[in-house]
Amino acid sequence: MCCYTIPAADLQALARLVVNLVDTVATIGSDVVEVELNPVLVGRSGATAVDALLIVEAPTNKDAS
Repeated sequence: MCCYTIPAADLQALARLVVNLVDTVATIGSDVVEVELNPVLVGRSGATAVDALLIVEAPTNKDAS
């Protein structure tokens, strides 16, 4: 029998982080081509994205001929 236990984690804080990320991407719109959070640390009282990358594609001028 293993004696390893999973440490306490603030899953609500992690959920808020993900929701905030989704809201940000939705606000920017379809020009977002890549999102990376690495690492995400989740502790007893909070969650933090230590490093984040968000790549946005430059809008194209569809009216140009």
